[in-house]
Amino acid sequence: MKVFNKLSPNDEQLNGFVEGDVETPIAMVNLLKFKEKAEYEDGRDTNLSGAEAYAIYGEKVQECLKKVGAEIVFSGVVSRLMLGEVEDLWDSVAIARYPVEKQCSK
Repeated sequence: MKVFNKLSPNDEQLNGFVEGDVETPIAMVNLLKFKEKAEYEDGRDTNLSGAEAYAIYGEKVQECLKKVGAEIVFSGVVSRLMLGEVEDLWDSVAIARYPVEKQCSK
């Protein structure tokens, strides 16, 4: 099995997300893998781990979610999978619930 990780959806995925019934609530599953040490595009030095940097980012994300009526309904460490062989690919999982699908693209 080949697994391709992406940071952003491609055009086909994004279009599929905004077409159809956009009035239905949706849960978005976020599978997360952290670097041992955080890296920033602007090159700033940091002693933060990737997980610590994501926790700071996550606080800001929760503020944005509230603005559109969304919330994190579950987050936790990935310790094992029931099916498949990709346990090492993910460190954490977070599930966000949006009241209507169209809010996901905001």
